Amino acid sequence: MATPTQLFQLLASRYPRAKVYLSDPAFPFRMMRYAVLVALYFPRFLFLRIRKQPILAFDCRLRQYDSFYEPIYKAWLAQAENRAVVVFLFRFESNHRRPLPLWRKGLPVAYADYLDRKVCIAADAFPHKALPRTRRVQIFHGFGSFGASKPVETYVKPYDVFFMPTYFLKEQFDSGDIKGTEGKKAYAVGYPKLDPVMEGFRCAKLPPSGTTLFYGPTYSPTTSSLFEFLPELVELCKRRRYRLLLKLHPYLYHKRVASHSGGVDWRGRIREYRAQHAPITLIGERISMESLGRLFAETDLFITDSSGLGFEFVLTTGKPILFLGNKVKVPRQDVRGLDQYPEIRYRGGIGPIIVSPEELEQTVTQLLSGNPYQAAIAAFREDFVPNPGAAAPQAVERIEPLFAQL
Repeated sequence: MATPTQLFQLLASRYPRAKVYLSDPAFPFRMMRYAVLVALYFPRFLFLRIRKQPILAFDCRLRQYDSFYEPIYKAWLAQAENRAVVVFLFRFESNHRRPLPLWRKGLPVAYADYLDRKVCIAADAFPHKALPRTRRVQIFHGFGSFGASKPVETYVKPYDVFFMPTYFLKEQFDSGDIKGTEGKKAYAVGYPKLDPVMEGFRCAKLPPSGTTLFYGPTYSPTTSSLFEFLPELVELCKRRRYRLLLKLHPYLYHKRVASHSGGVDWRGRIREYRAQHAPITLIGERISMESLGRLFAETDLFITDSSGLGFEFVLTTGKPILFLGNKVKVPRQDVRGLDQYPEIRYRGGIGPIIVSPEELEQTVTQLLSGNPYQAAIAAFREDFVPNPGAAAPQAVERIEPLFAQL
């Protein structure tokens, strides 16, 4: 008979997400709460099923993607006439502090495949059943291209319509080289997450005064710069009296999952740095995009490795960026020819790449004194993402006709 440890390892190897949940001691209690919610929401599910009114559903299983859905939801509400009921599909880790009206308009995701006559919007690659009167829309939660950082089948097979965040993704889809796209539609919609920040944004430096660096590393011990560069970055900020804003990828908080965080308690590590009088502000996981935009406006230089947050900063502000390390997250062993993908080609194109912490101080000083990448950044902001600041209205414009196909 398998031991609990062996059973855990088996589940983790077959279902990578299970490793995150099973390593959390609070997981059984959240599962019990979710079971109760499934029972409590059954009357609402039954009402929606009997009523047969069209449904606009948002897959809100993971709260870090609320910032992608919220602008689309608000743009949908701004319409003069709405024919569909809005439903937010939640899971056991959902909580009342999320910006969307999850409890009032929500439904446990366990009921998702039993509701037809719906258009389902998803930012992650969770599968949804192909019901006869359902359109499944993938909006993506990052800038990665097919074949570089997006596993093709994972994202293409479970969906019918695609709202592309970049021009290149749309070109890939239209080329016919992506398998499984026959009979499916793609539209160059843009990146709705940035709408609240791009709208009326002013690049003038906002208070507080003084030099501010923003560090946004990705996760994984093999690709994140956090493990190698953070100590030197902290020391640099202490020496130069720079203010350091630090926003961790959500997976870096999974301290019990070594493949995400290296097994490090990063909250605790950063508290130790602050105790040494390091000027660090750790930005919370649930910060709104509007609040993040204000921090972007206060920032003089963004530092990252391969996190999409760096691209969001440059798209929003046009300010300089510094890339750390030459490692990128790609789900393929052969990394030759990666320069064809813009999200990889722009690393080094819109800001320099350094591979050693010893280069950090000199490069930061140079970028703060002048930005030689200004022309490249201007071209990037024109060529990378369609409909900057207006992606959500574009999404709504494409969603409405889908109901006529149900």
